[in-house]
Amino acid sequence: MKKLLKFPLDYTFKIIGEDTPPFCSAVEEIFSPYGKSALMEARQKGKYISYSVTLYLKDYSELEGIYAAVSKAEGLKFYI
Repeated sequence: MKKLLKFPLDYTFKIIGEDTPPFCSAVEEIFSPYGKSALMEARQKGKYISYSVTLYLKDYSELEGIYAAVSKAEGLKFYI
């Protein structure tokens, strides 16, 4: 994937998980350092919630770091 992306770029993360306080808090905590530059949209459907978060990333290590943090979120079901 690293070879396919040209940095810096705007990148959209899609994250789906259980609509529970621990999961929602984890997602908000992961992206809170980006402040207003994080365009975050949440959609609730039954017992799951999905987030689309678009960030301006400077390099591949930022992308890797965010995916590493997302993968550890309690209640995570899917992410791309």
